[in-house]
Amino acid sequence: MKGMSILEKRDVDAAKTVVFLLDSNLADKQAVVKRAQTAEQLLGMGFSAEQVFPALLACQGDRVKALDTLLGSH
Repeated sequence: MKGMSILEKRDVDAAKTVVFLLDSNLADKQAVVKRAQTAEQLLGMGFSAEQVFPALLACQGDRVKALDTLLGSH
């Protein structure tokens, strides 16, 4: 799955990646890939998977809102 391989490049634990993508409850392949790409962007900013995954889930995948959450500016 492309979503998995995107996050594997960032050395994210495969089990955590699977749980994150399943918890995202996305219906189509493109949405899964987009969510993984968004997570990868936030991971690239130095945040951990333990921070990024819950933030994206809480913000329904909205990168800007998740970043605001991660930076603590609600």
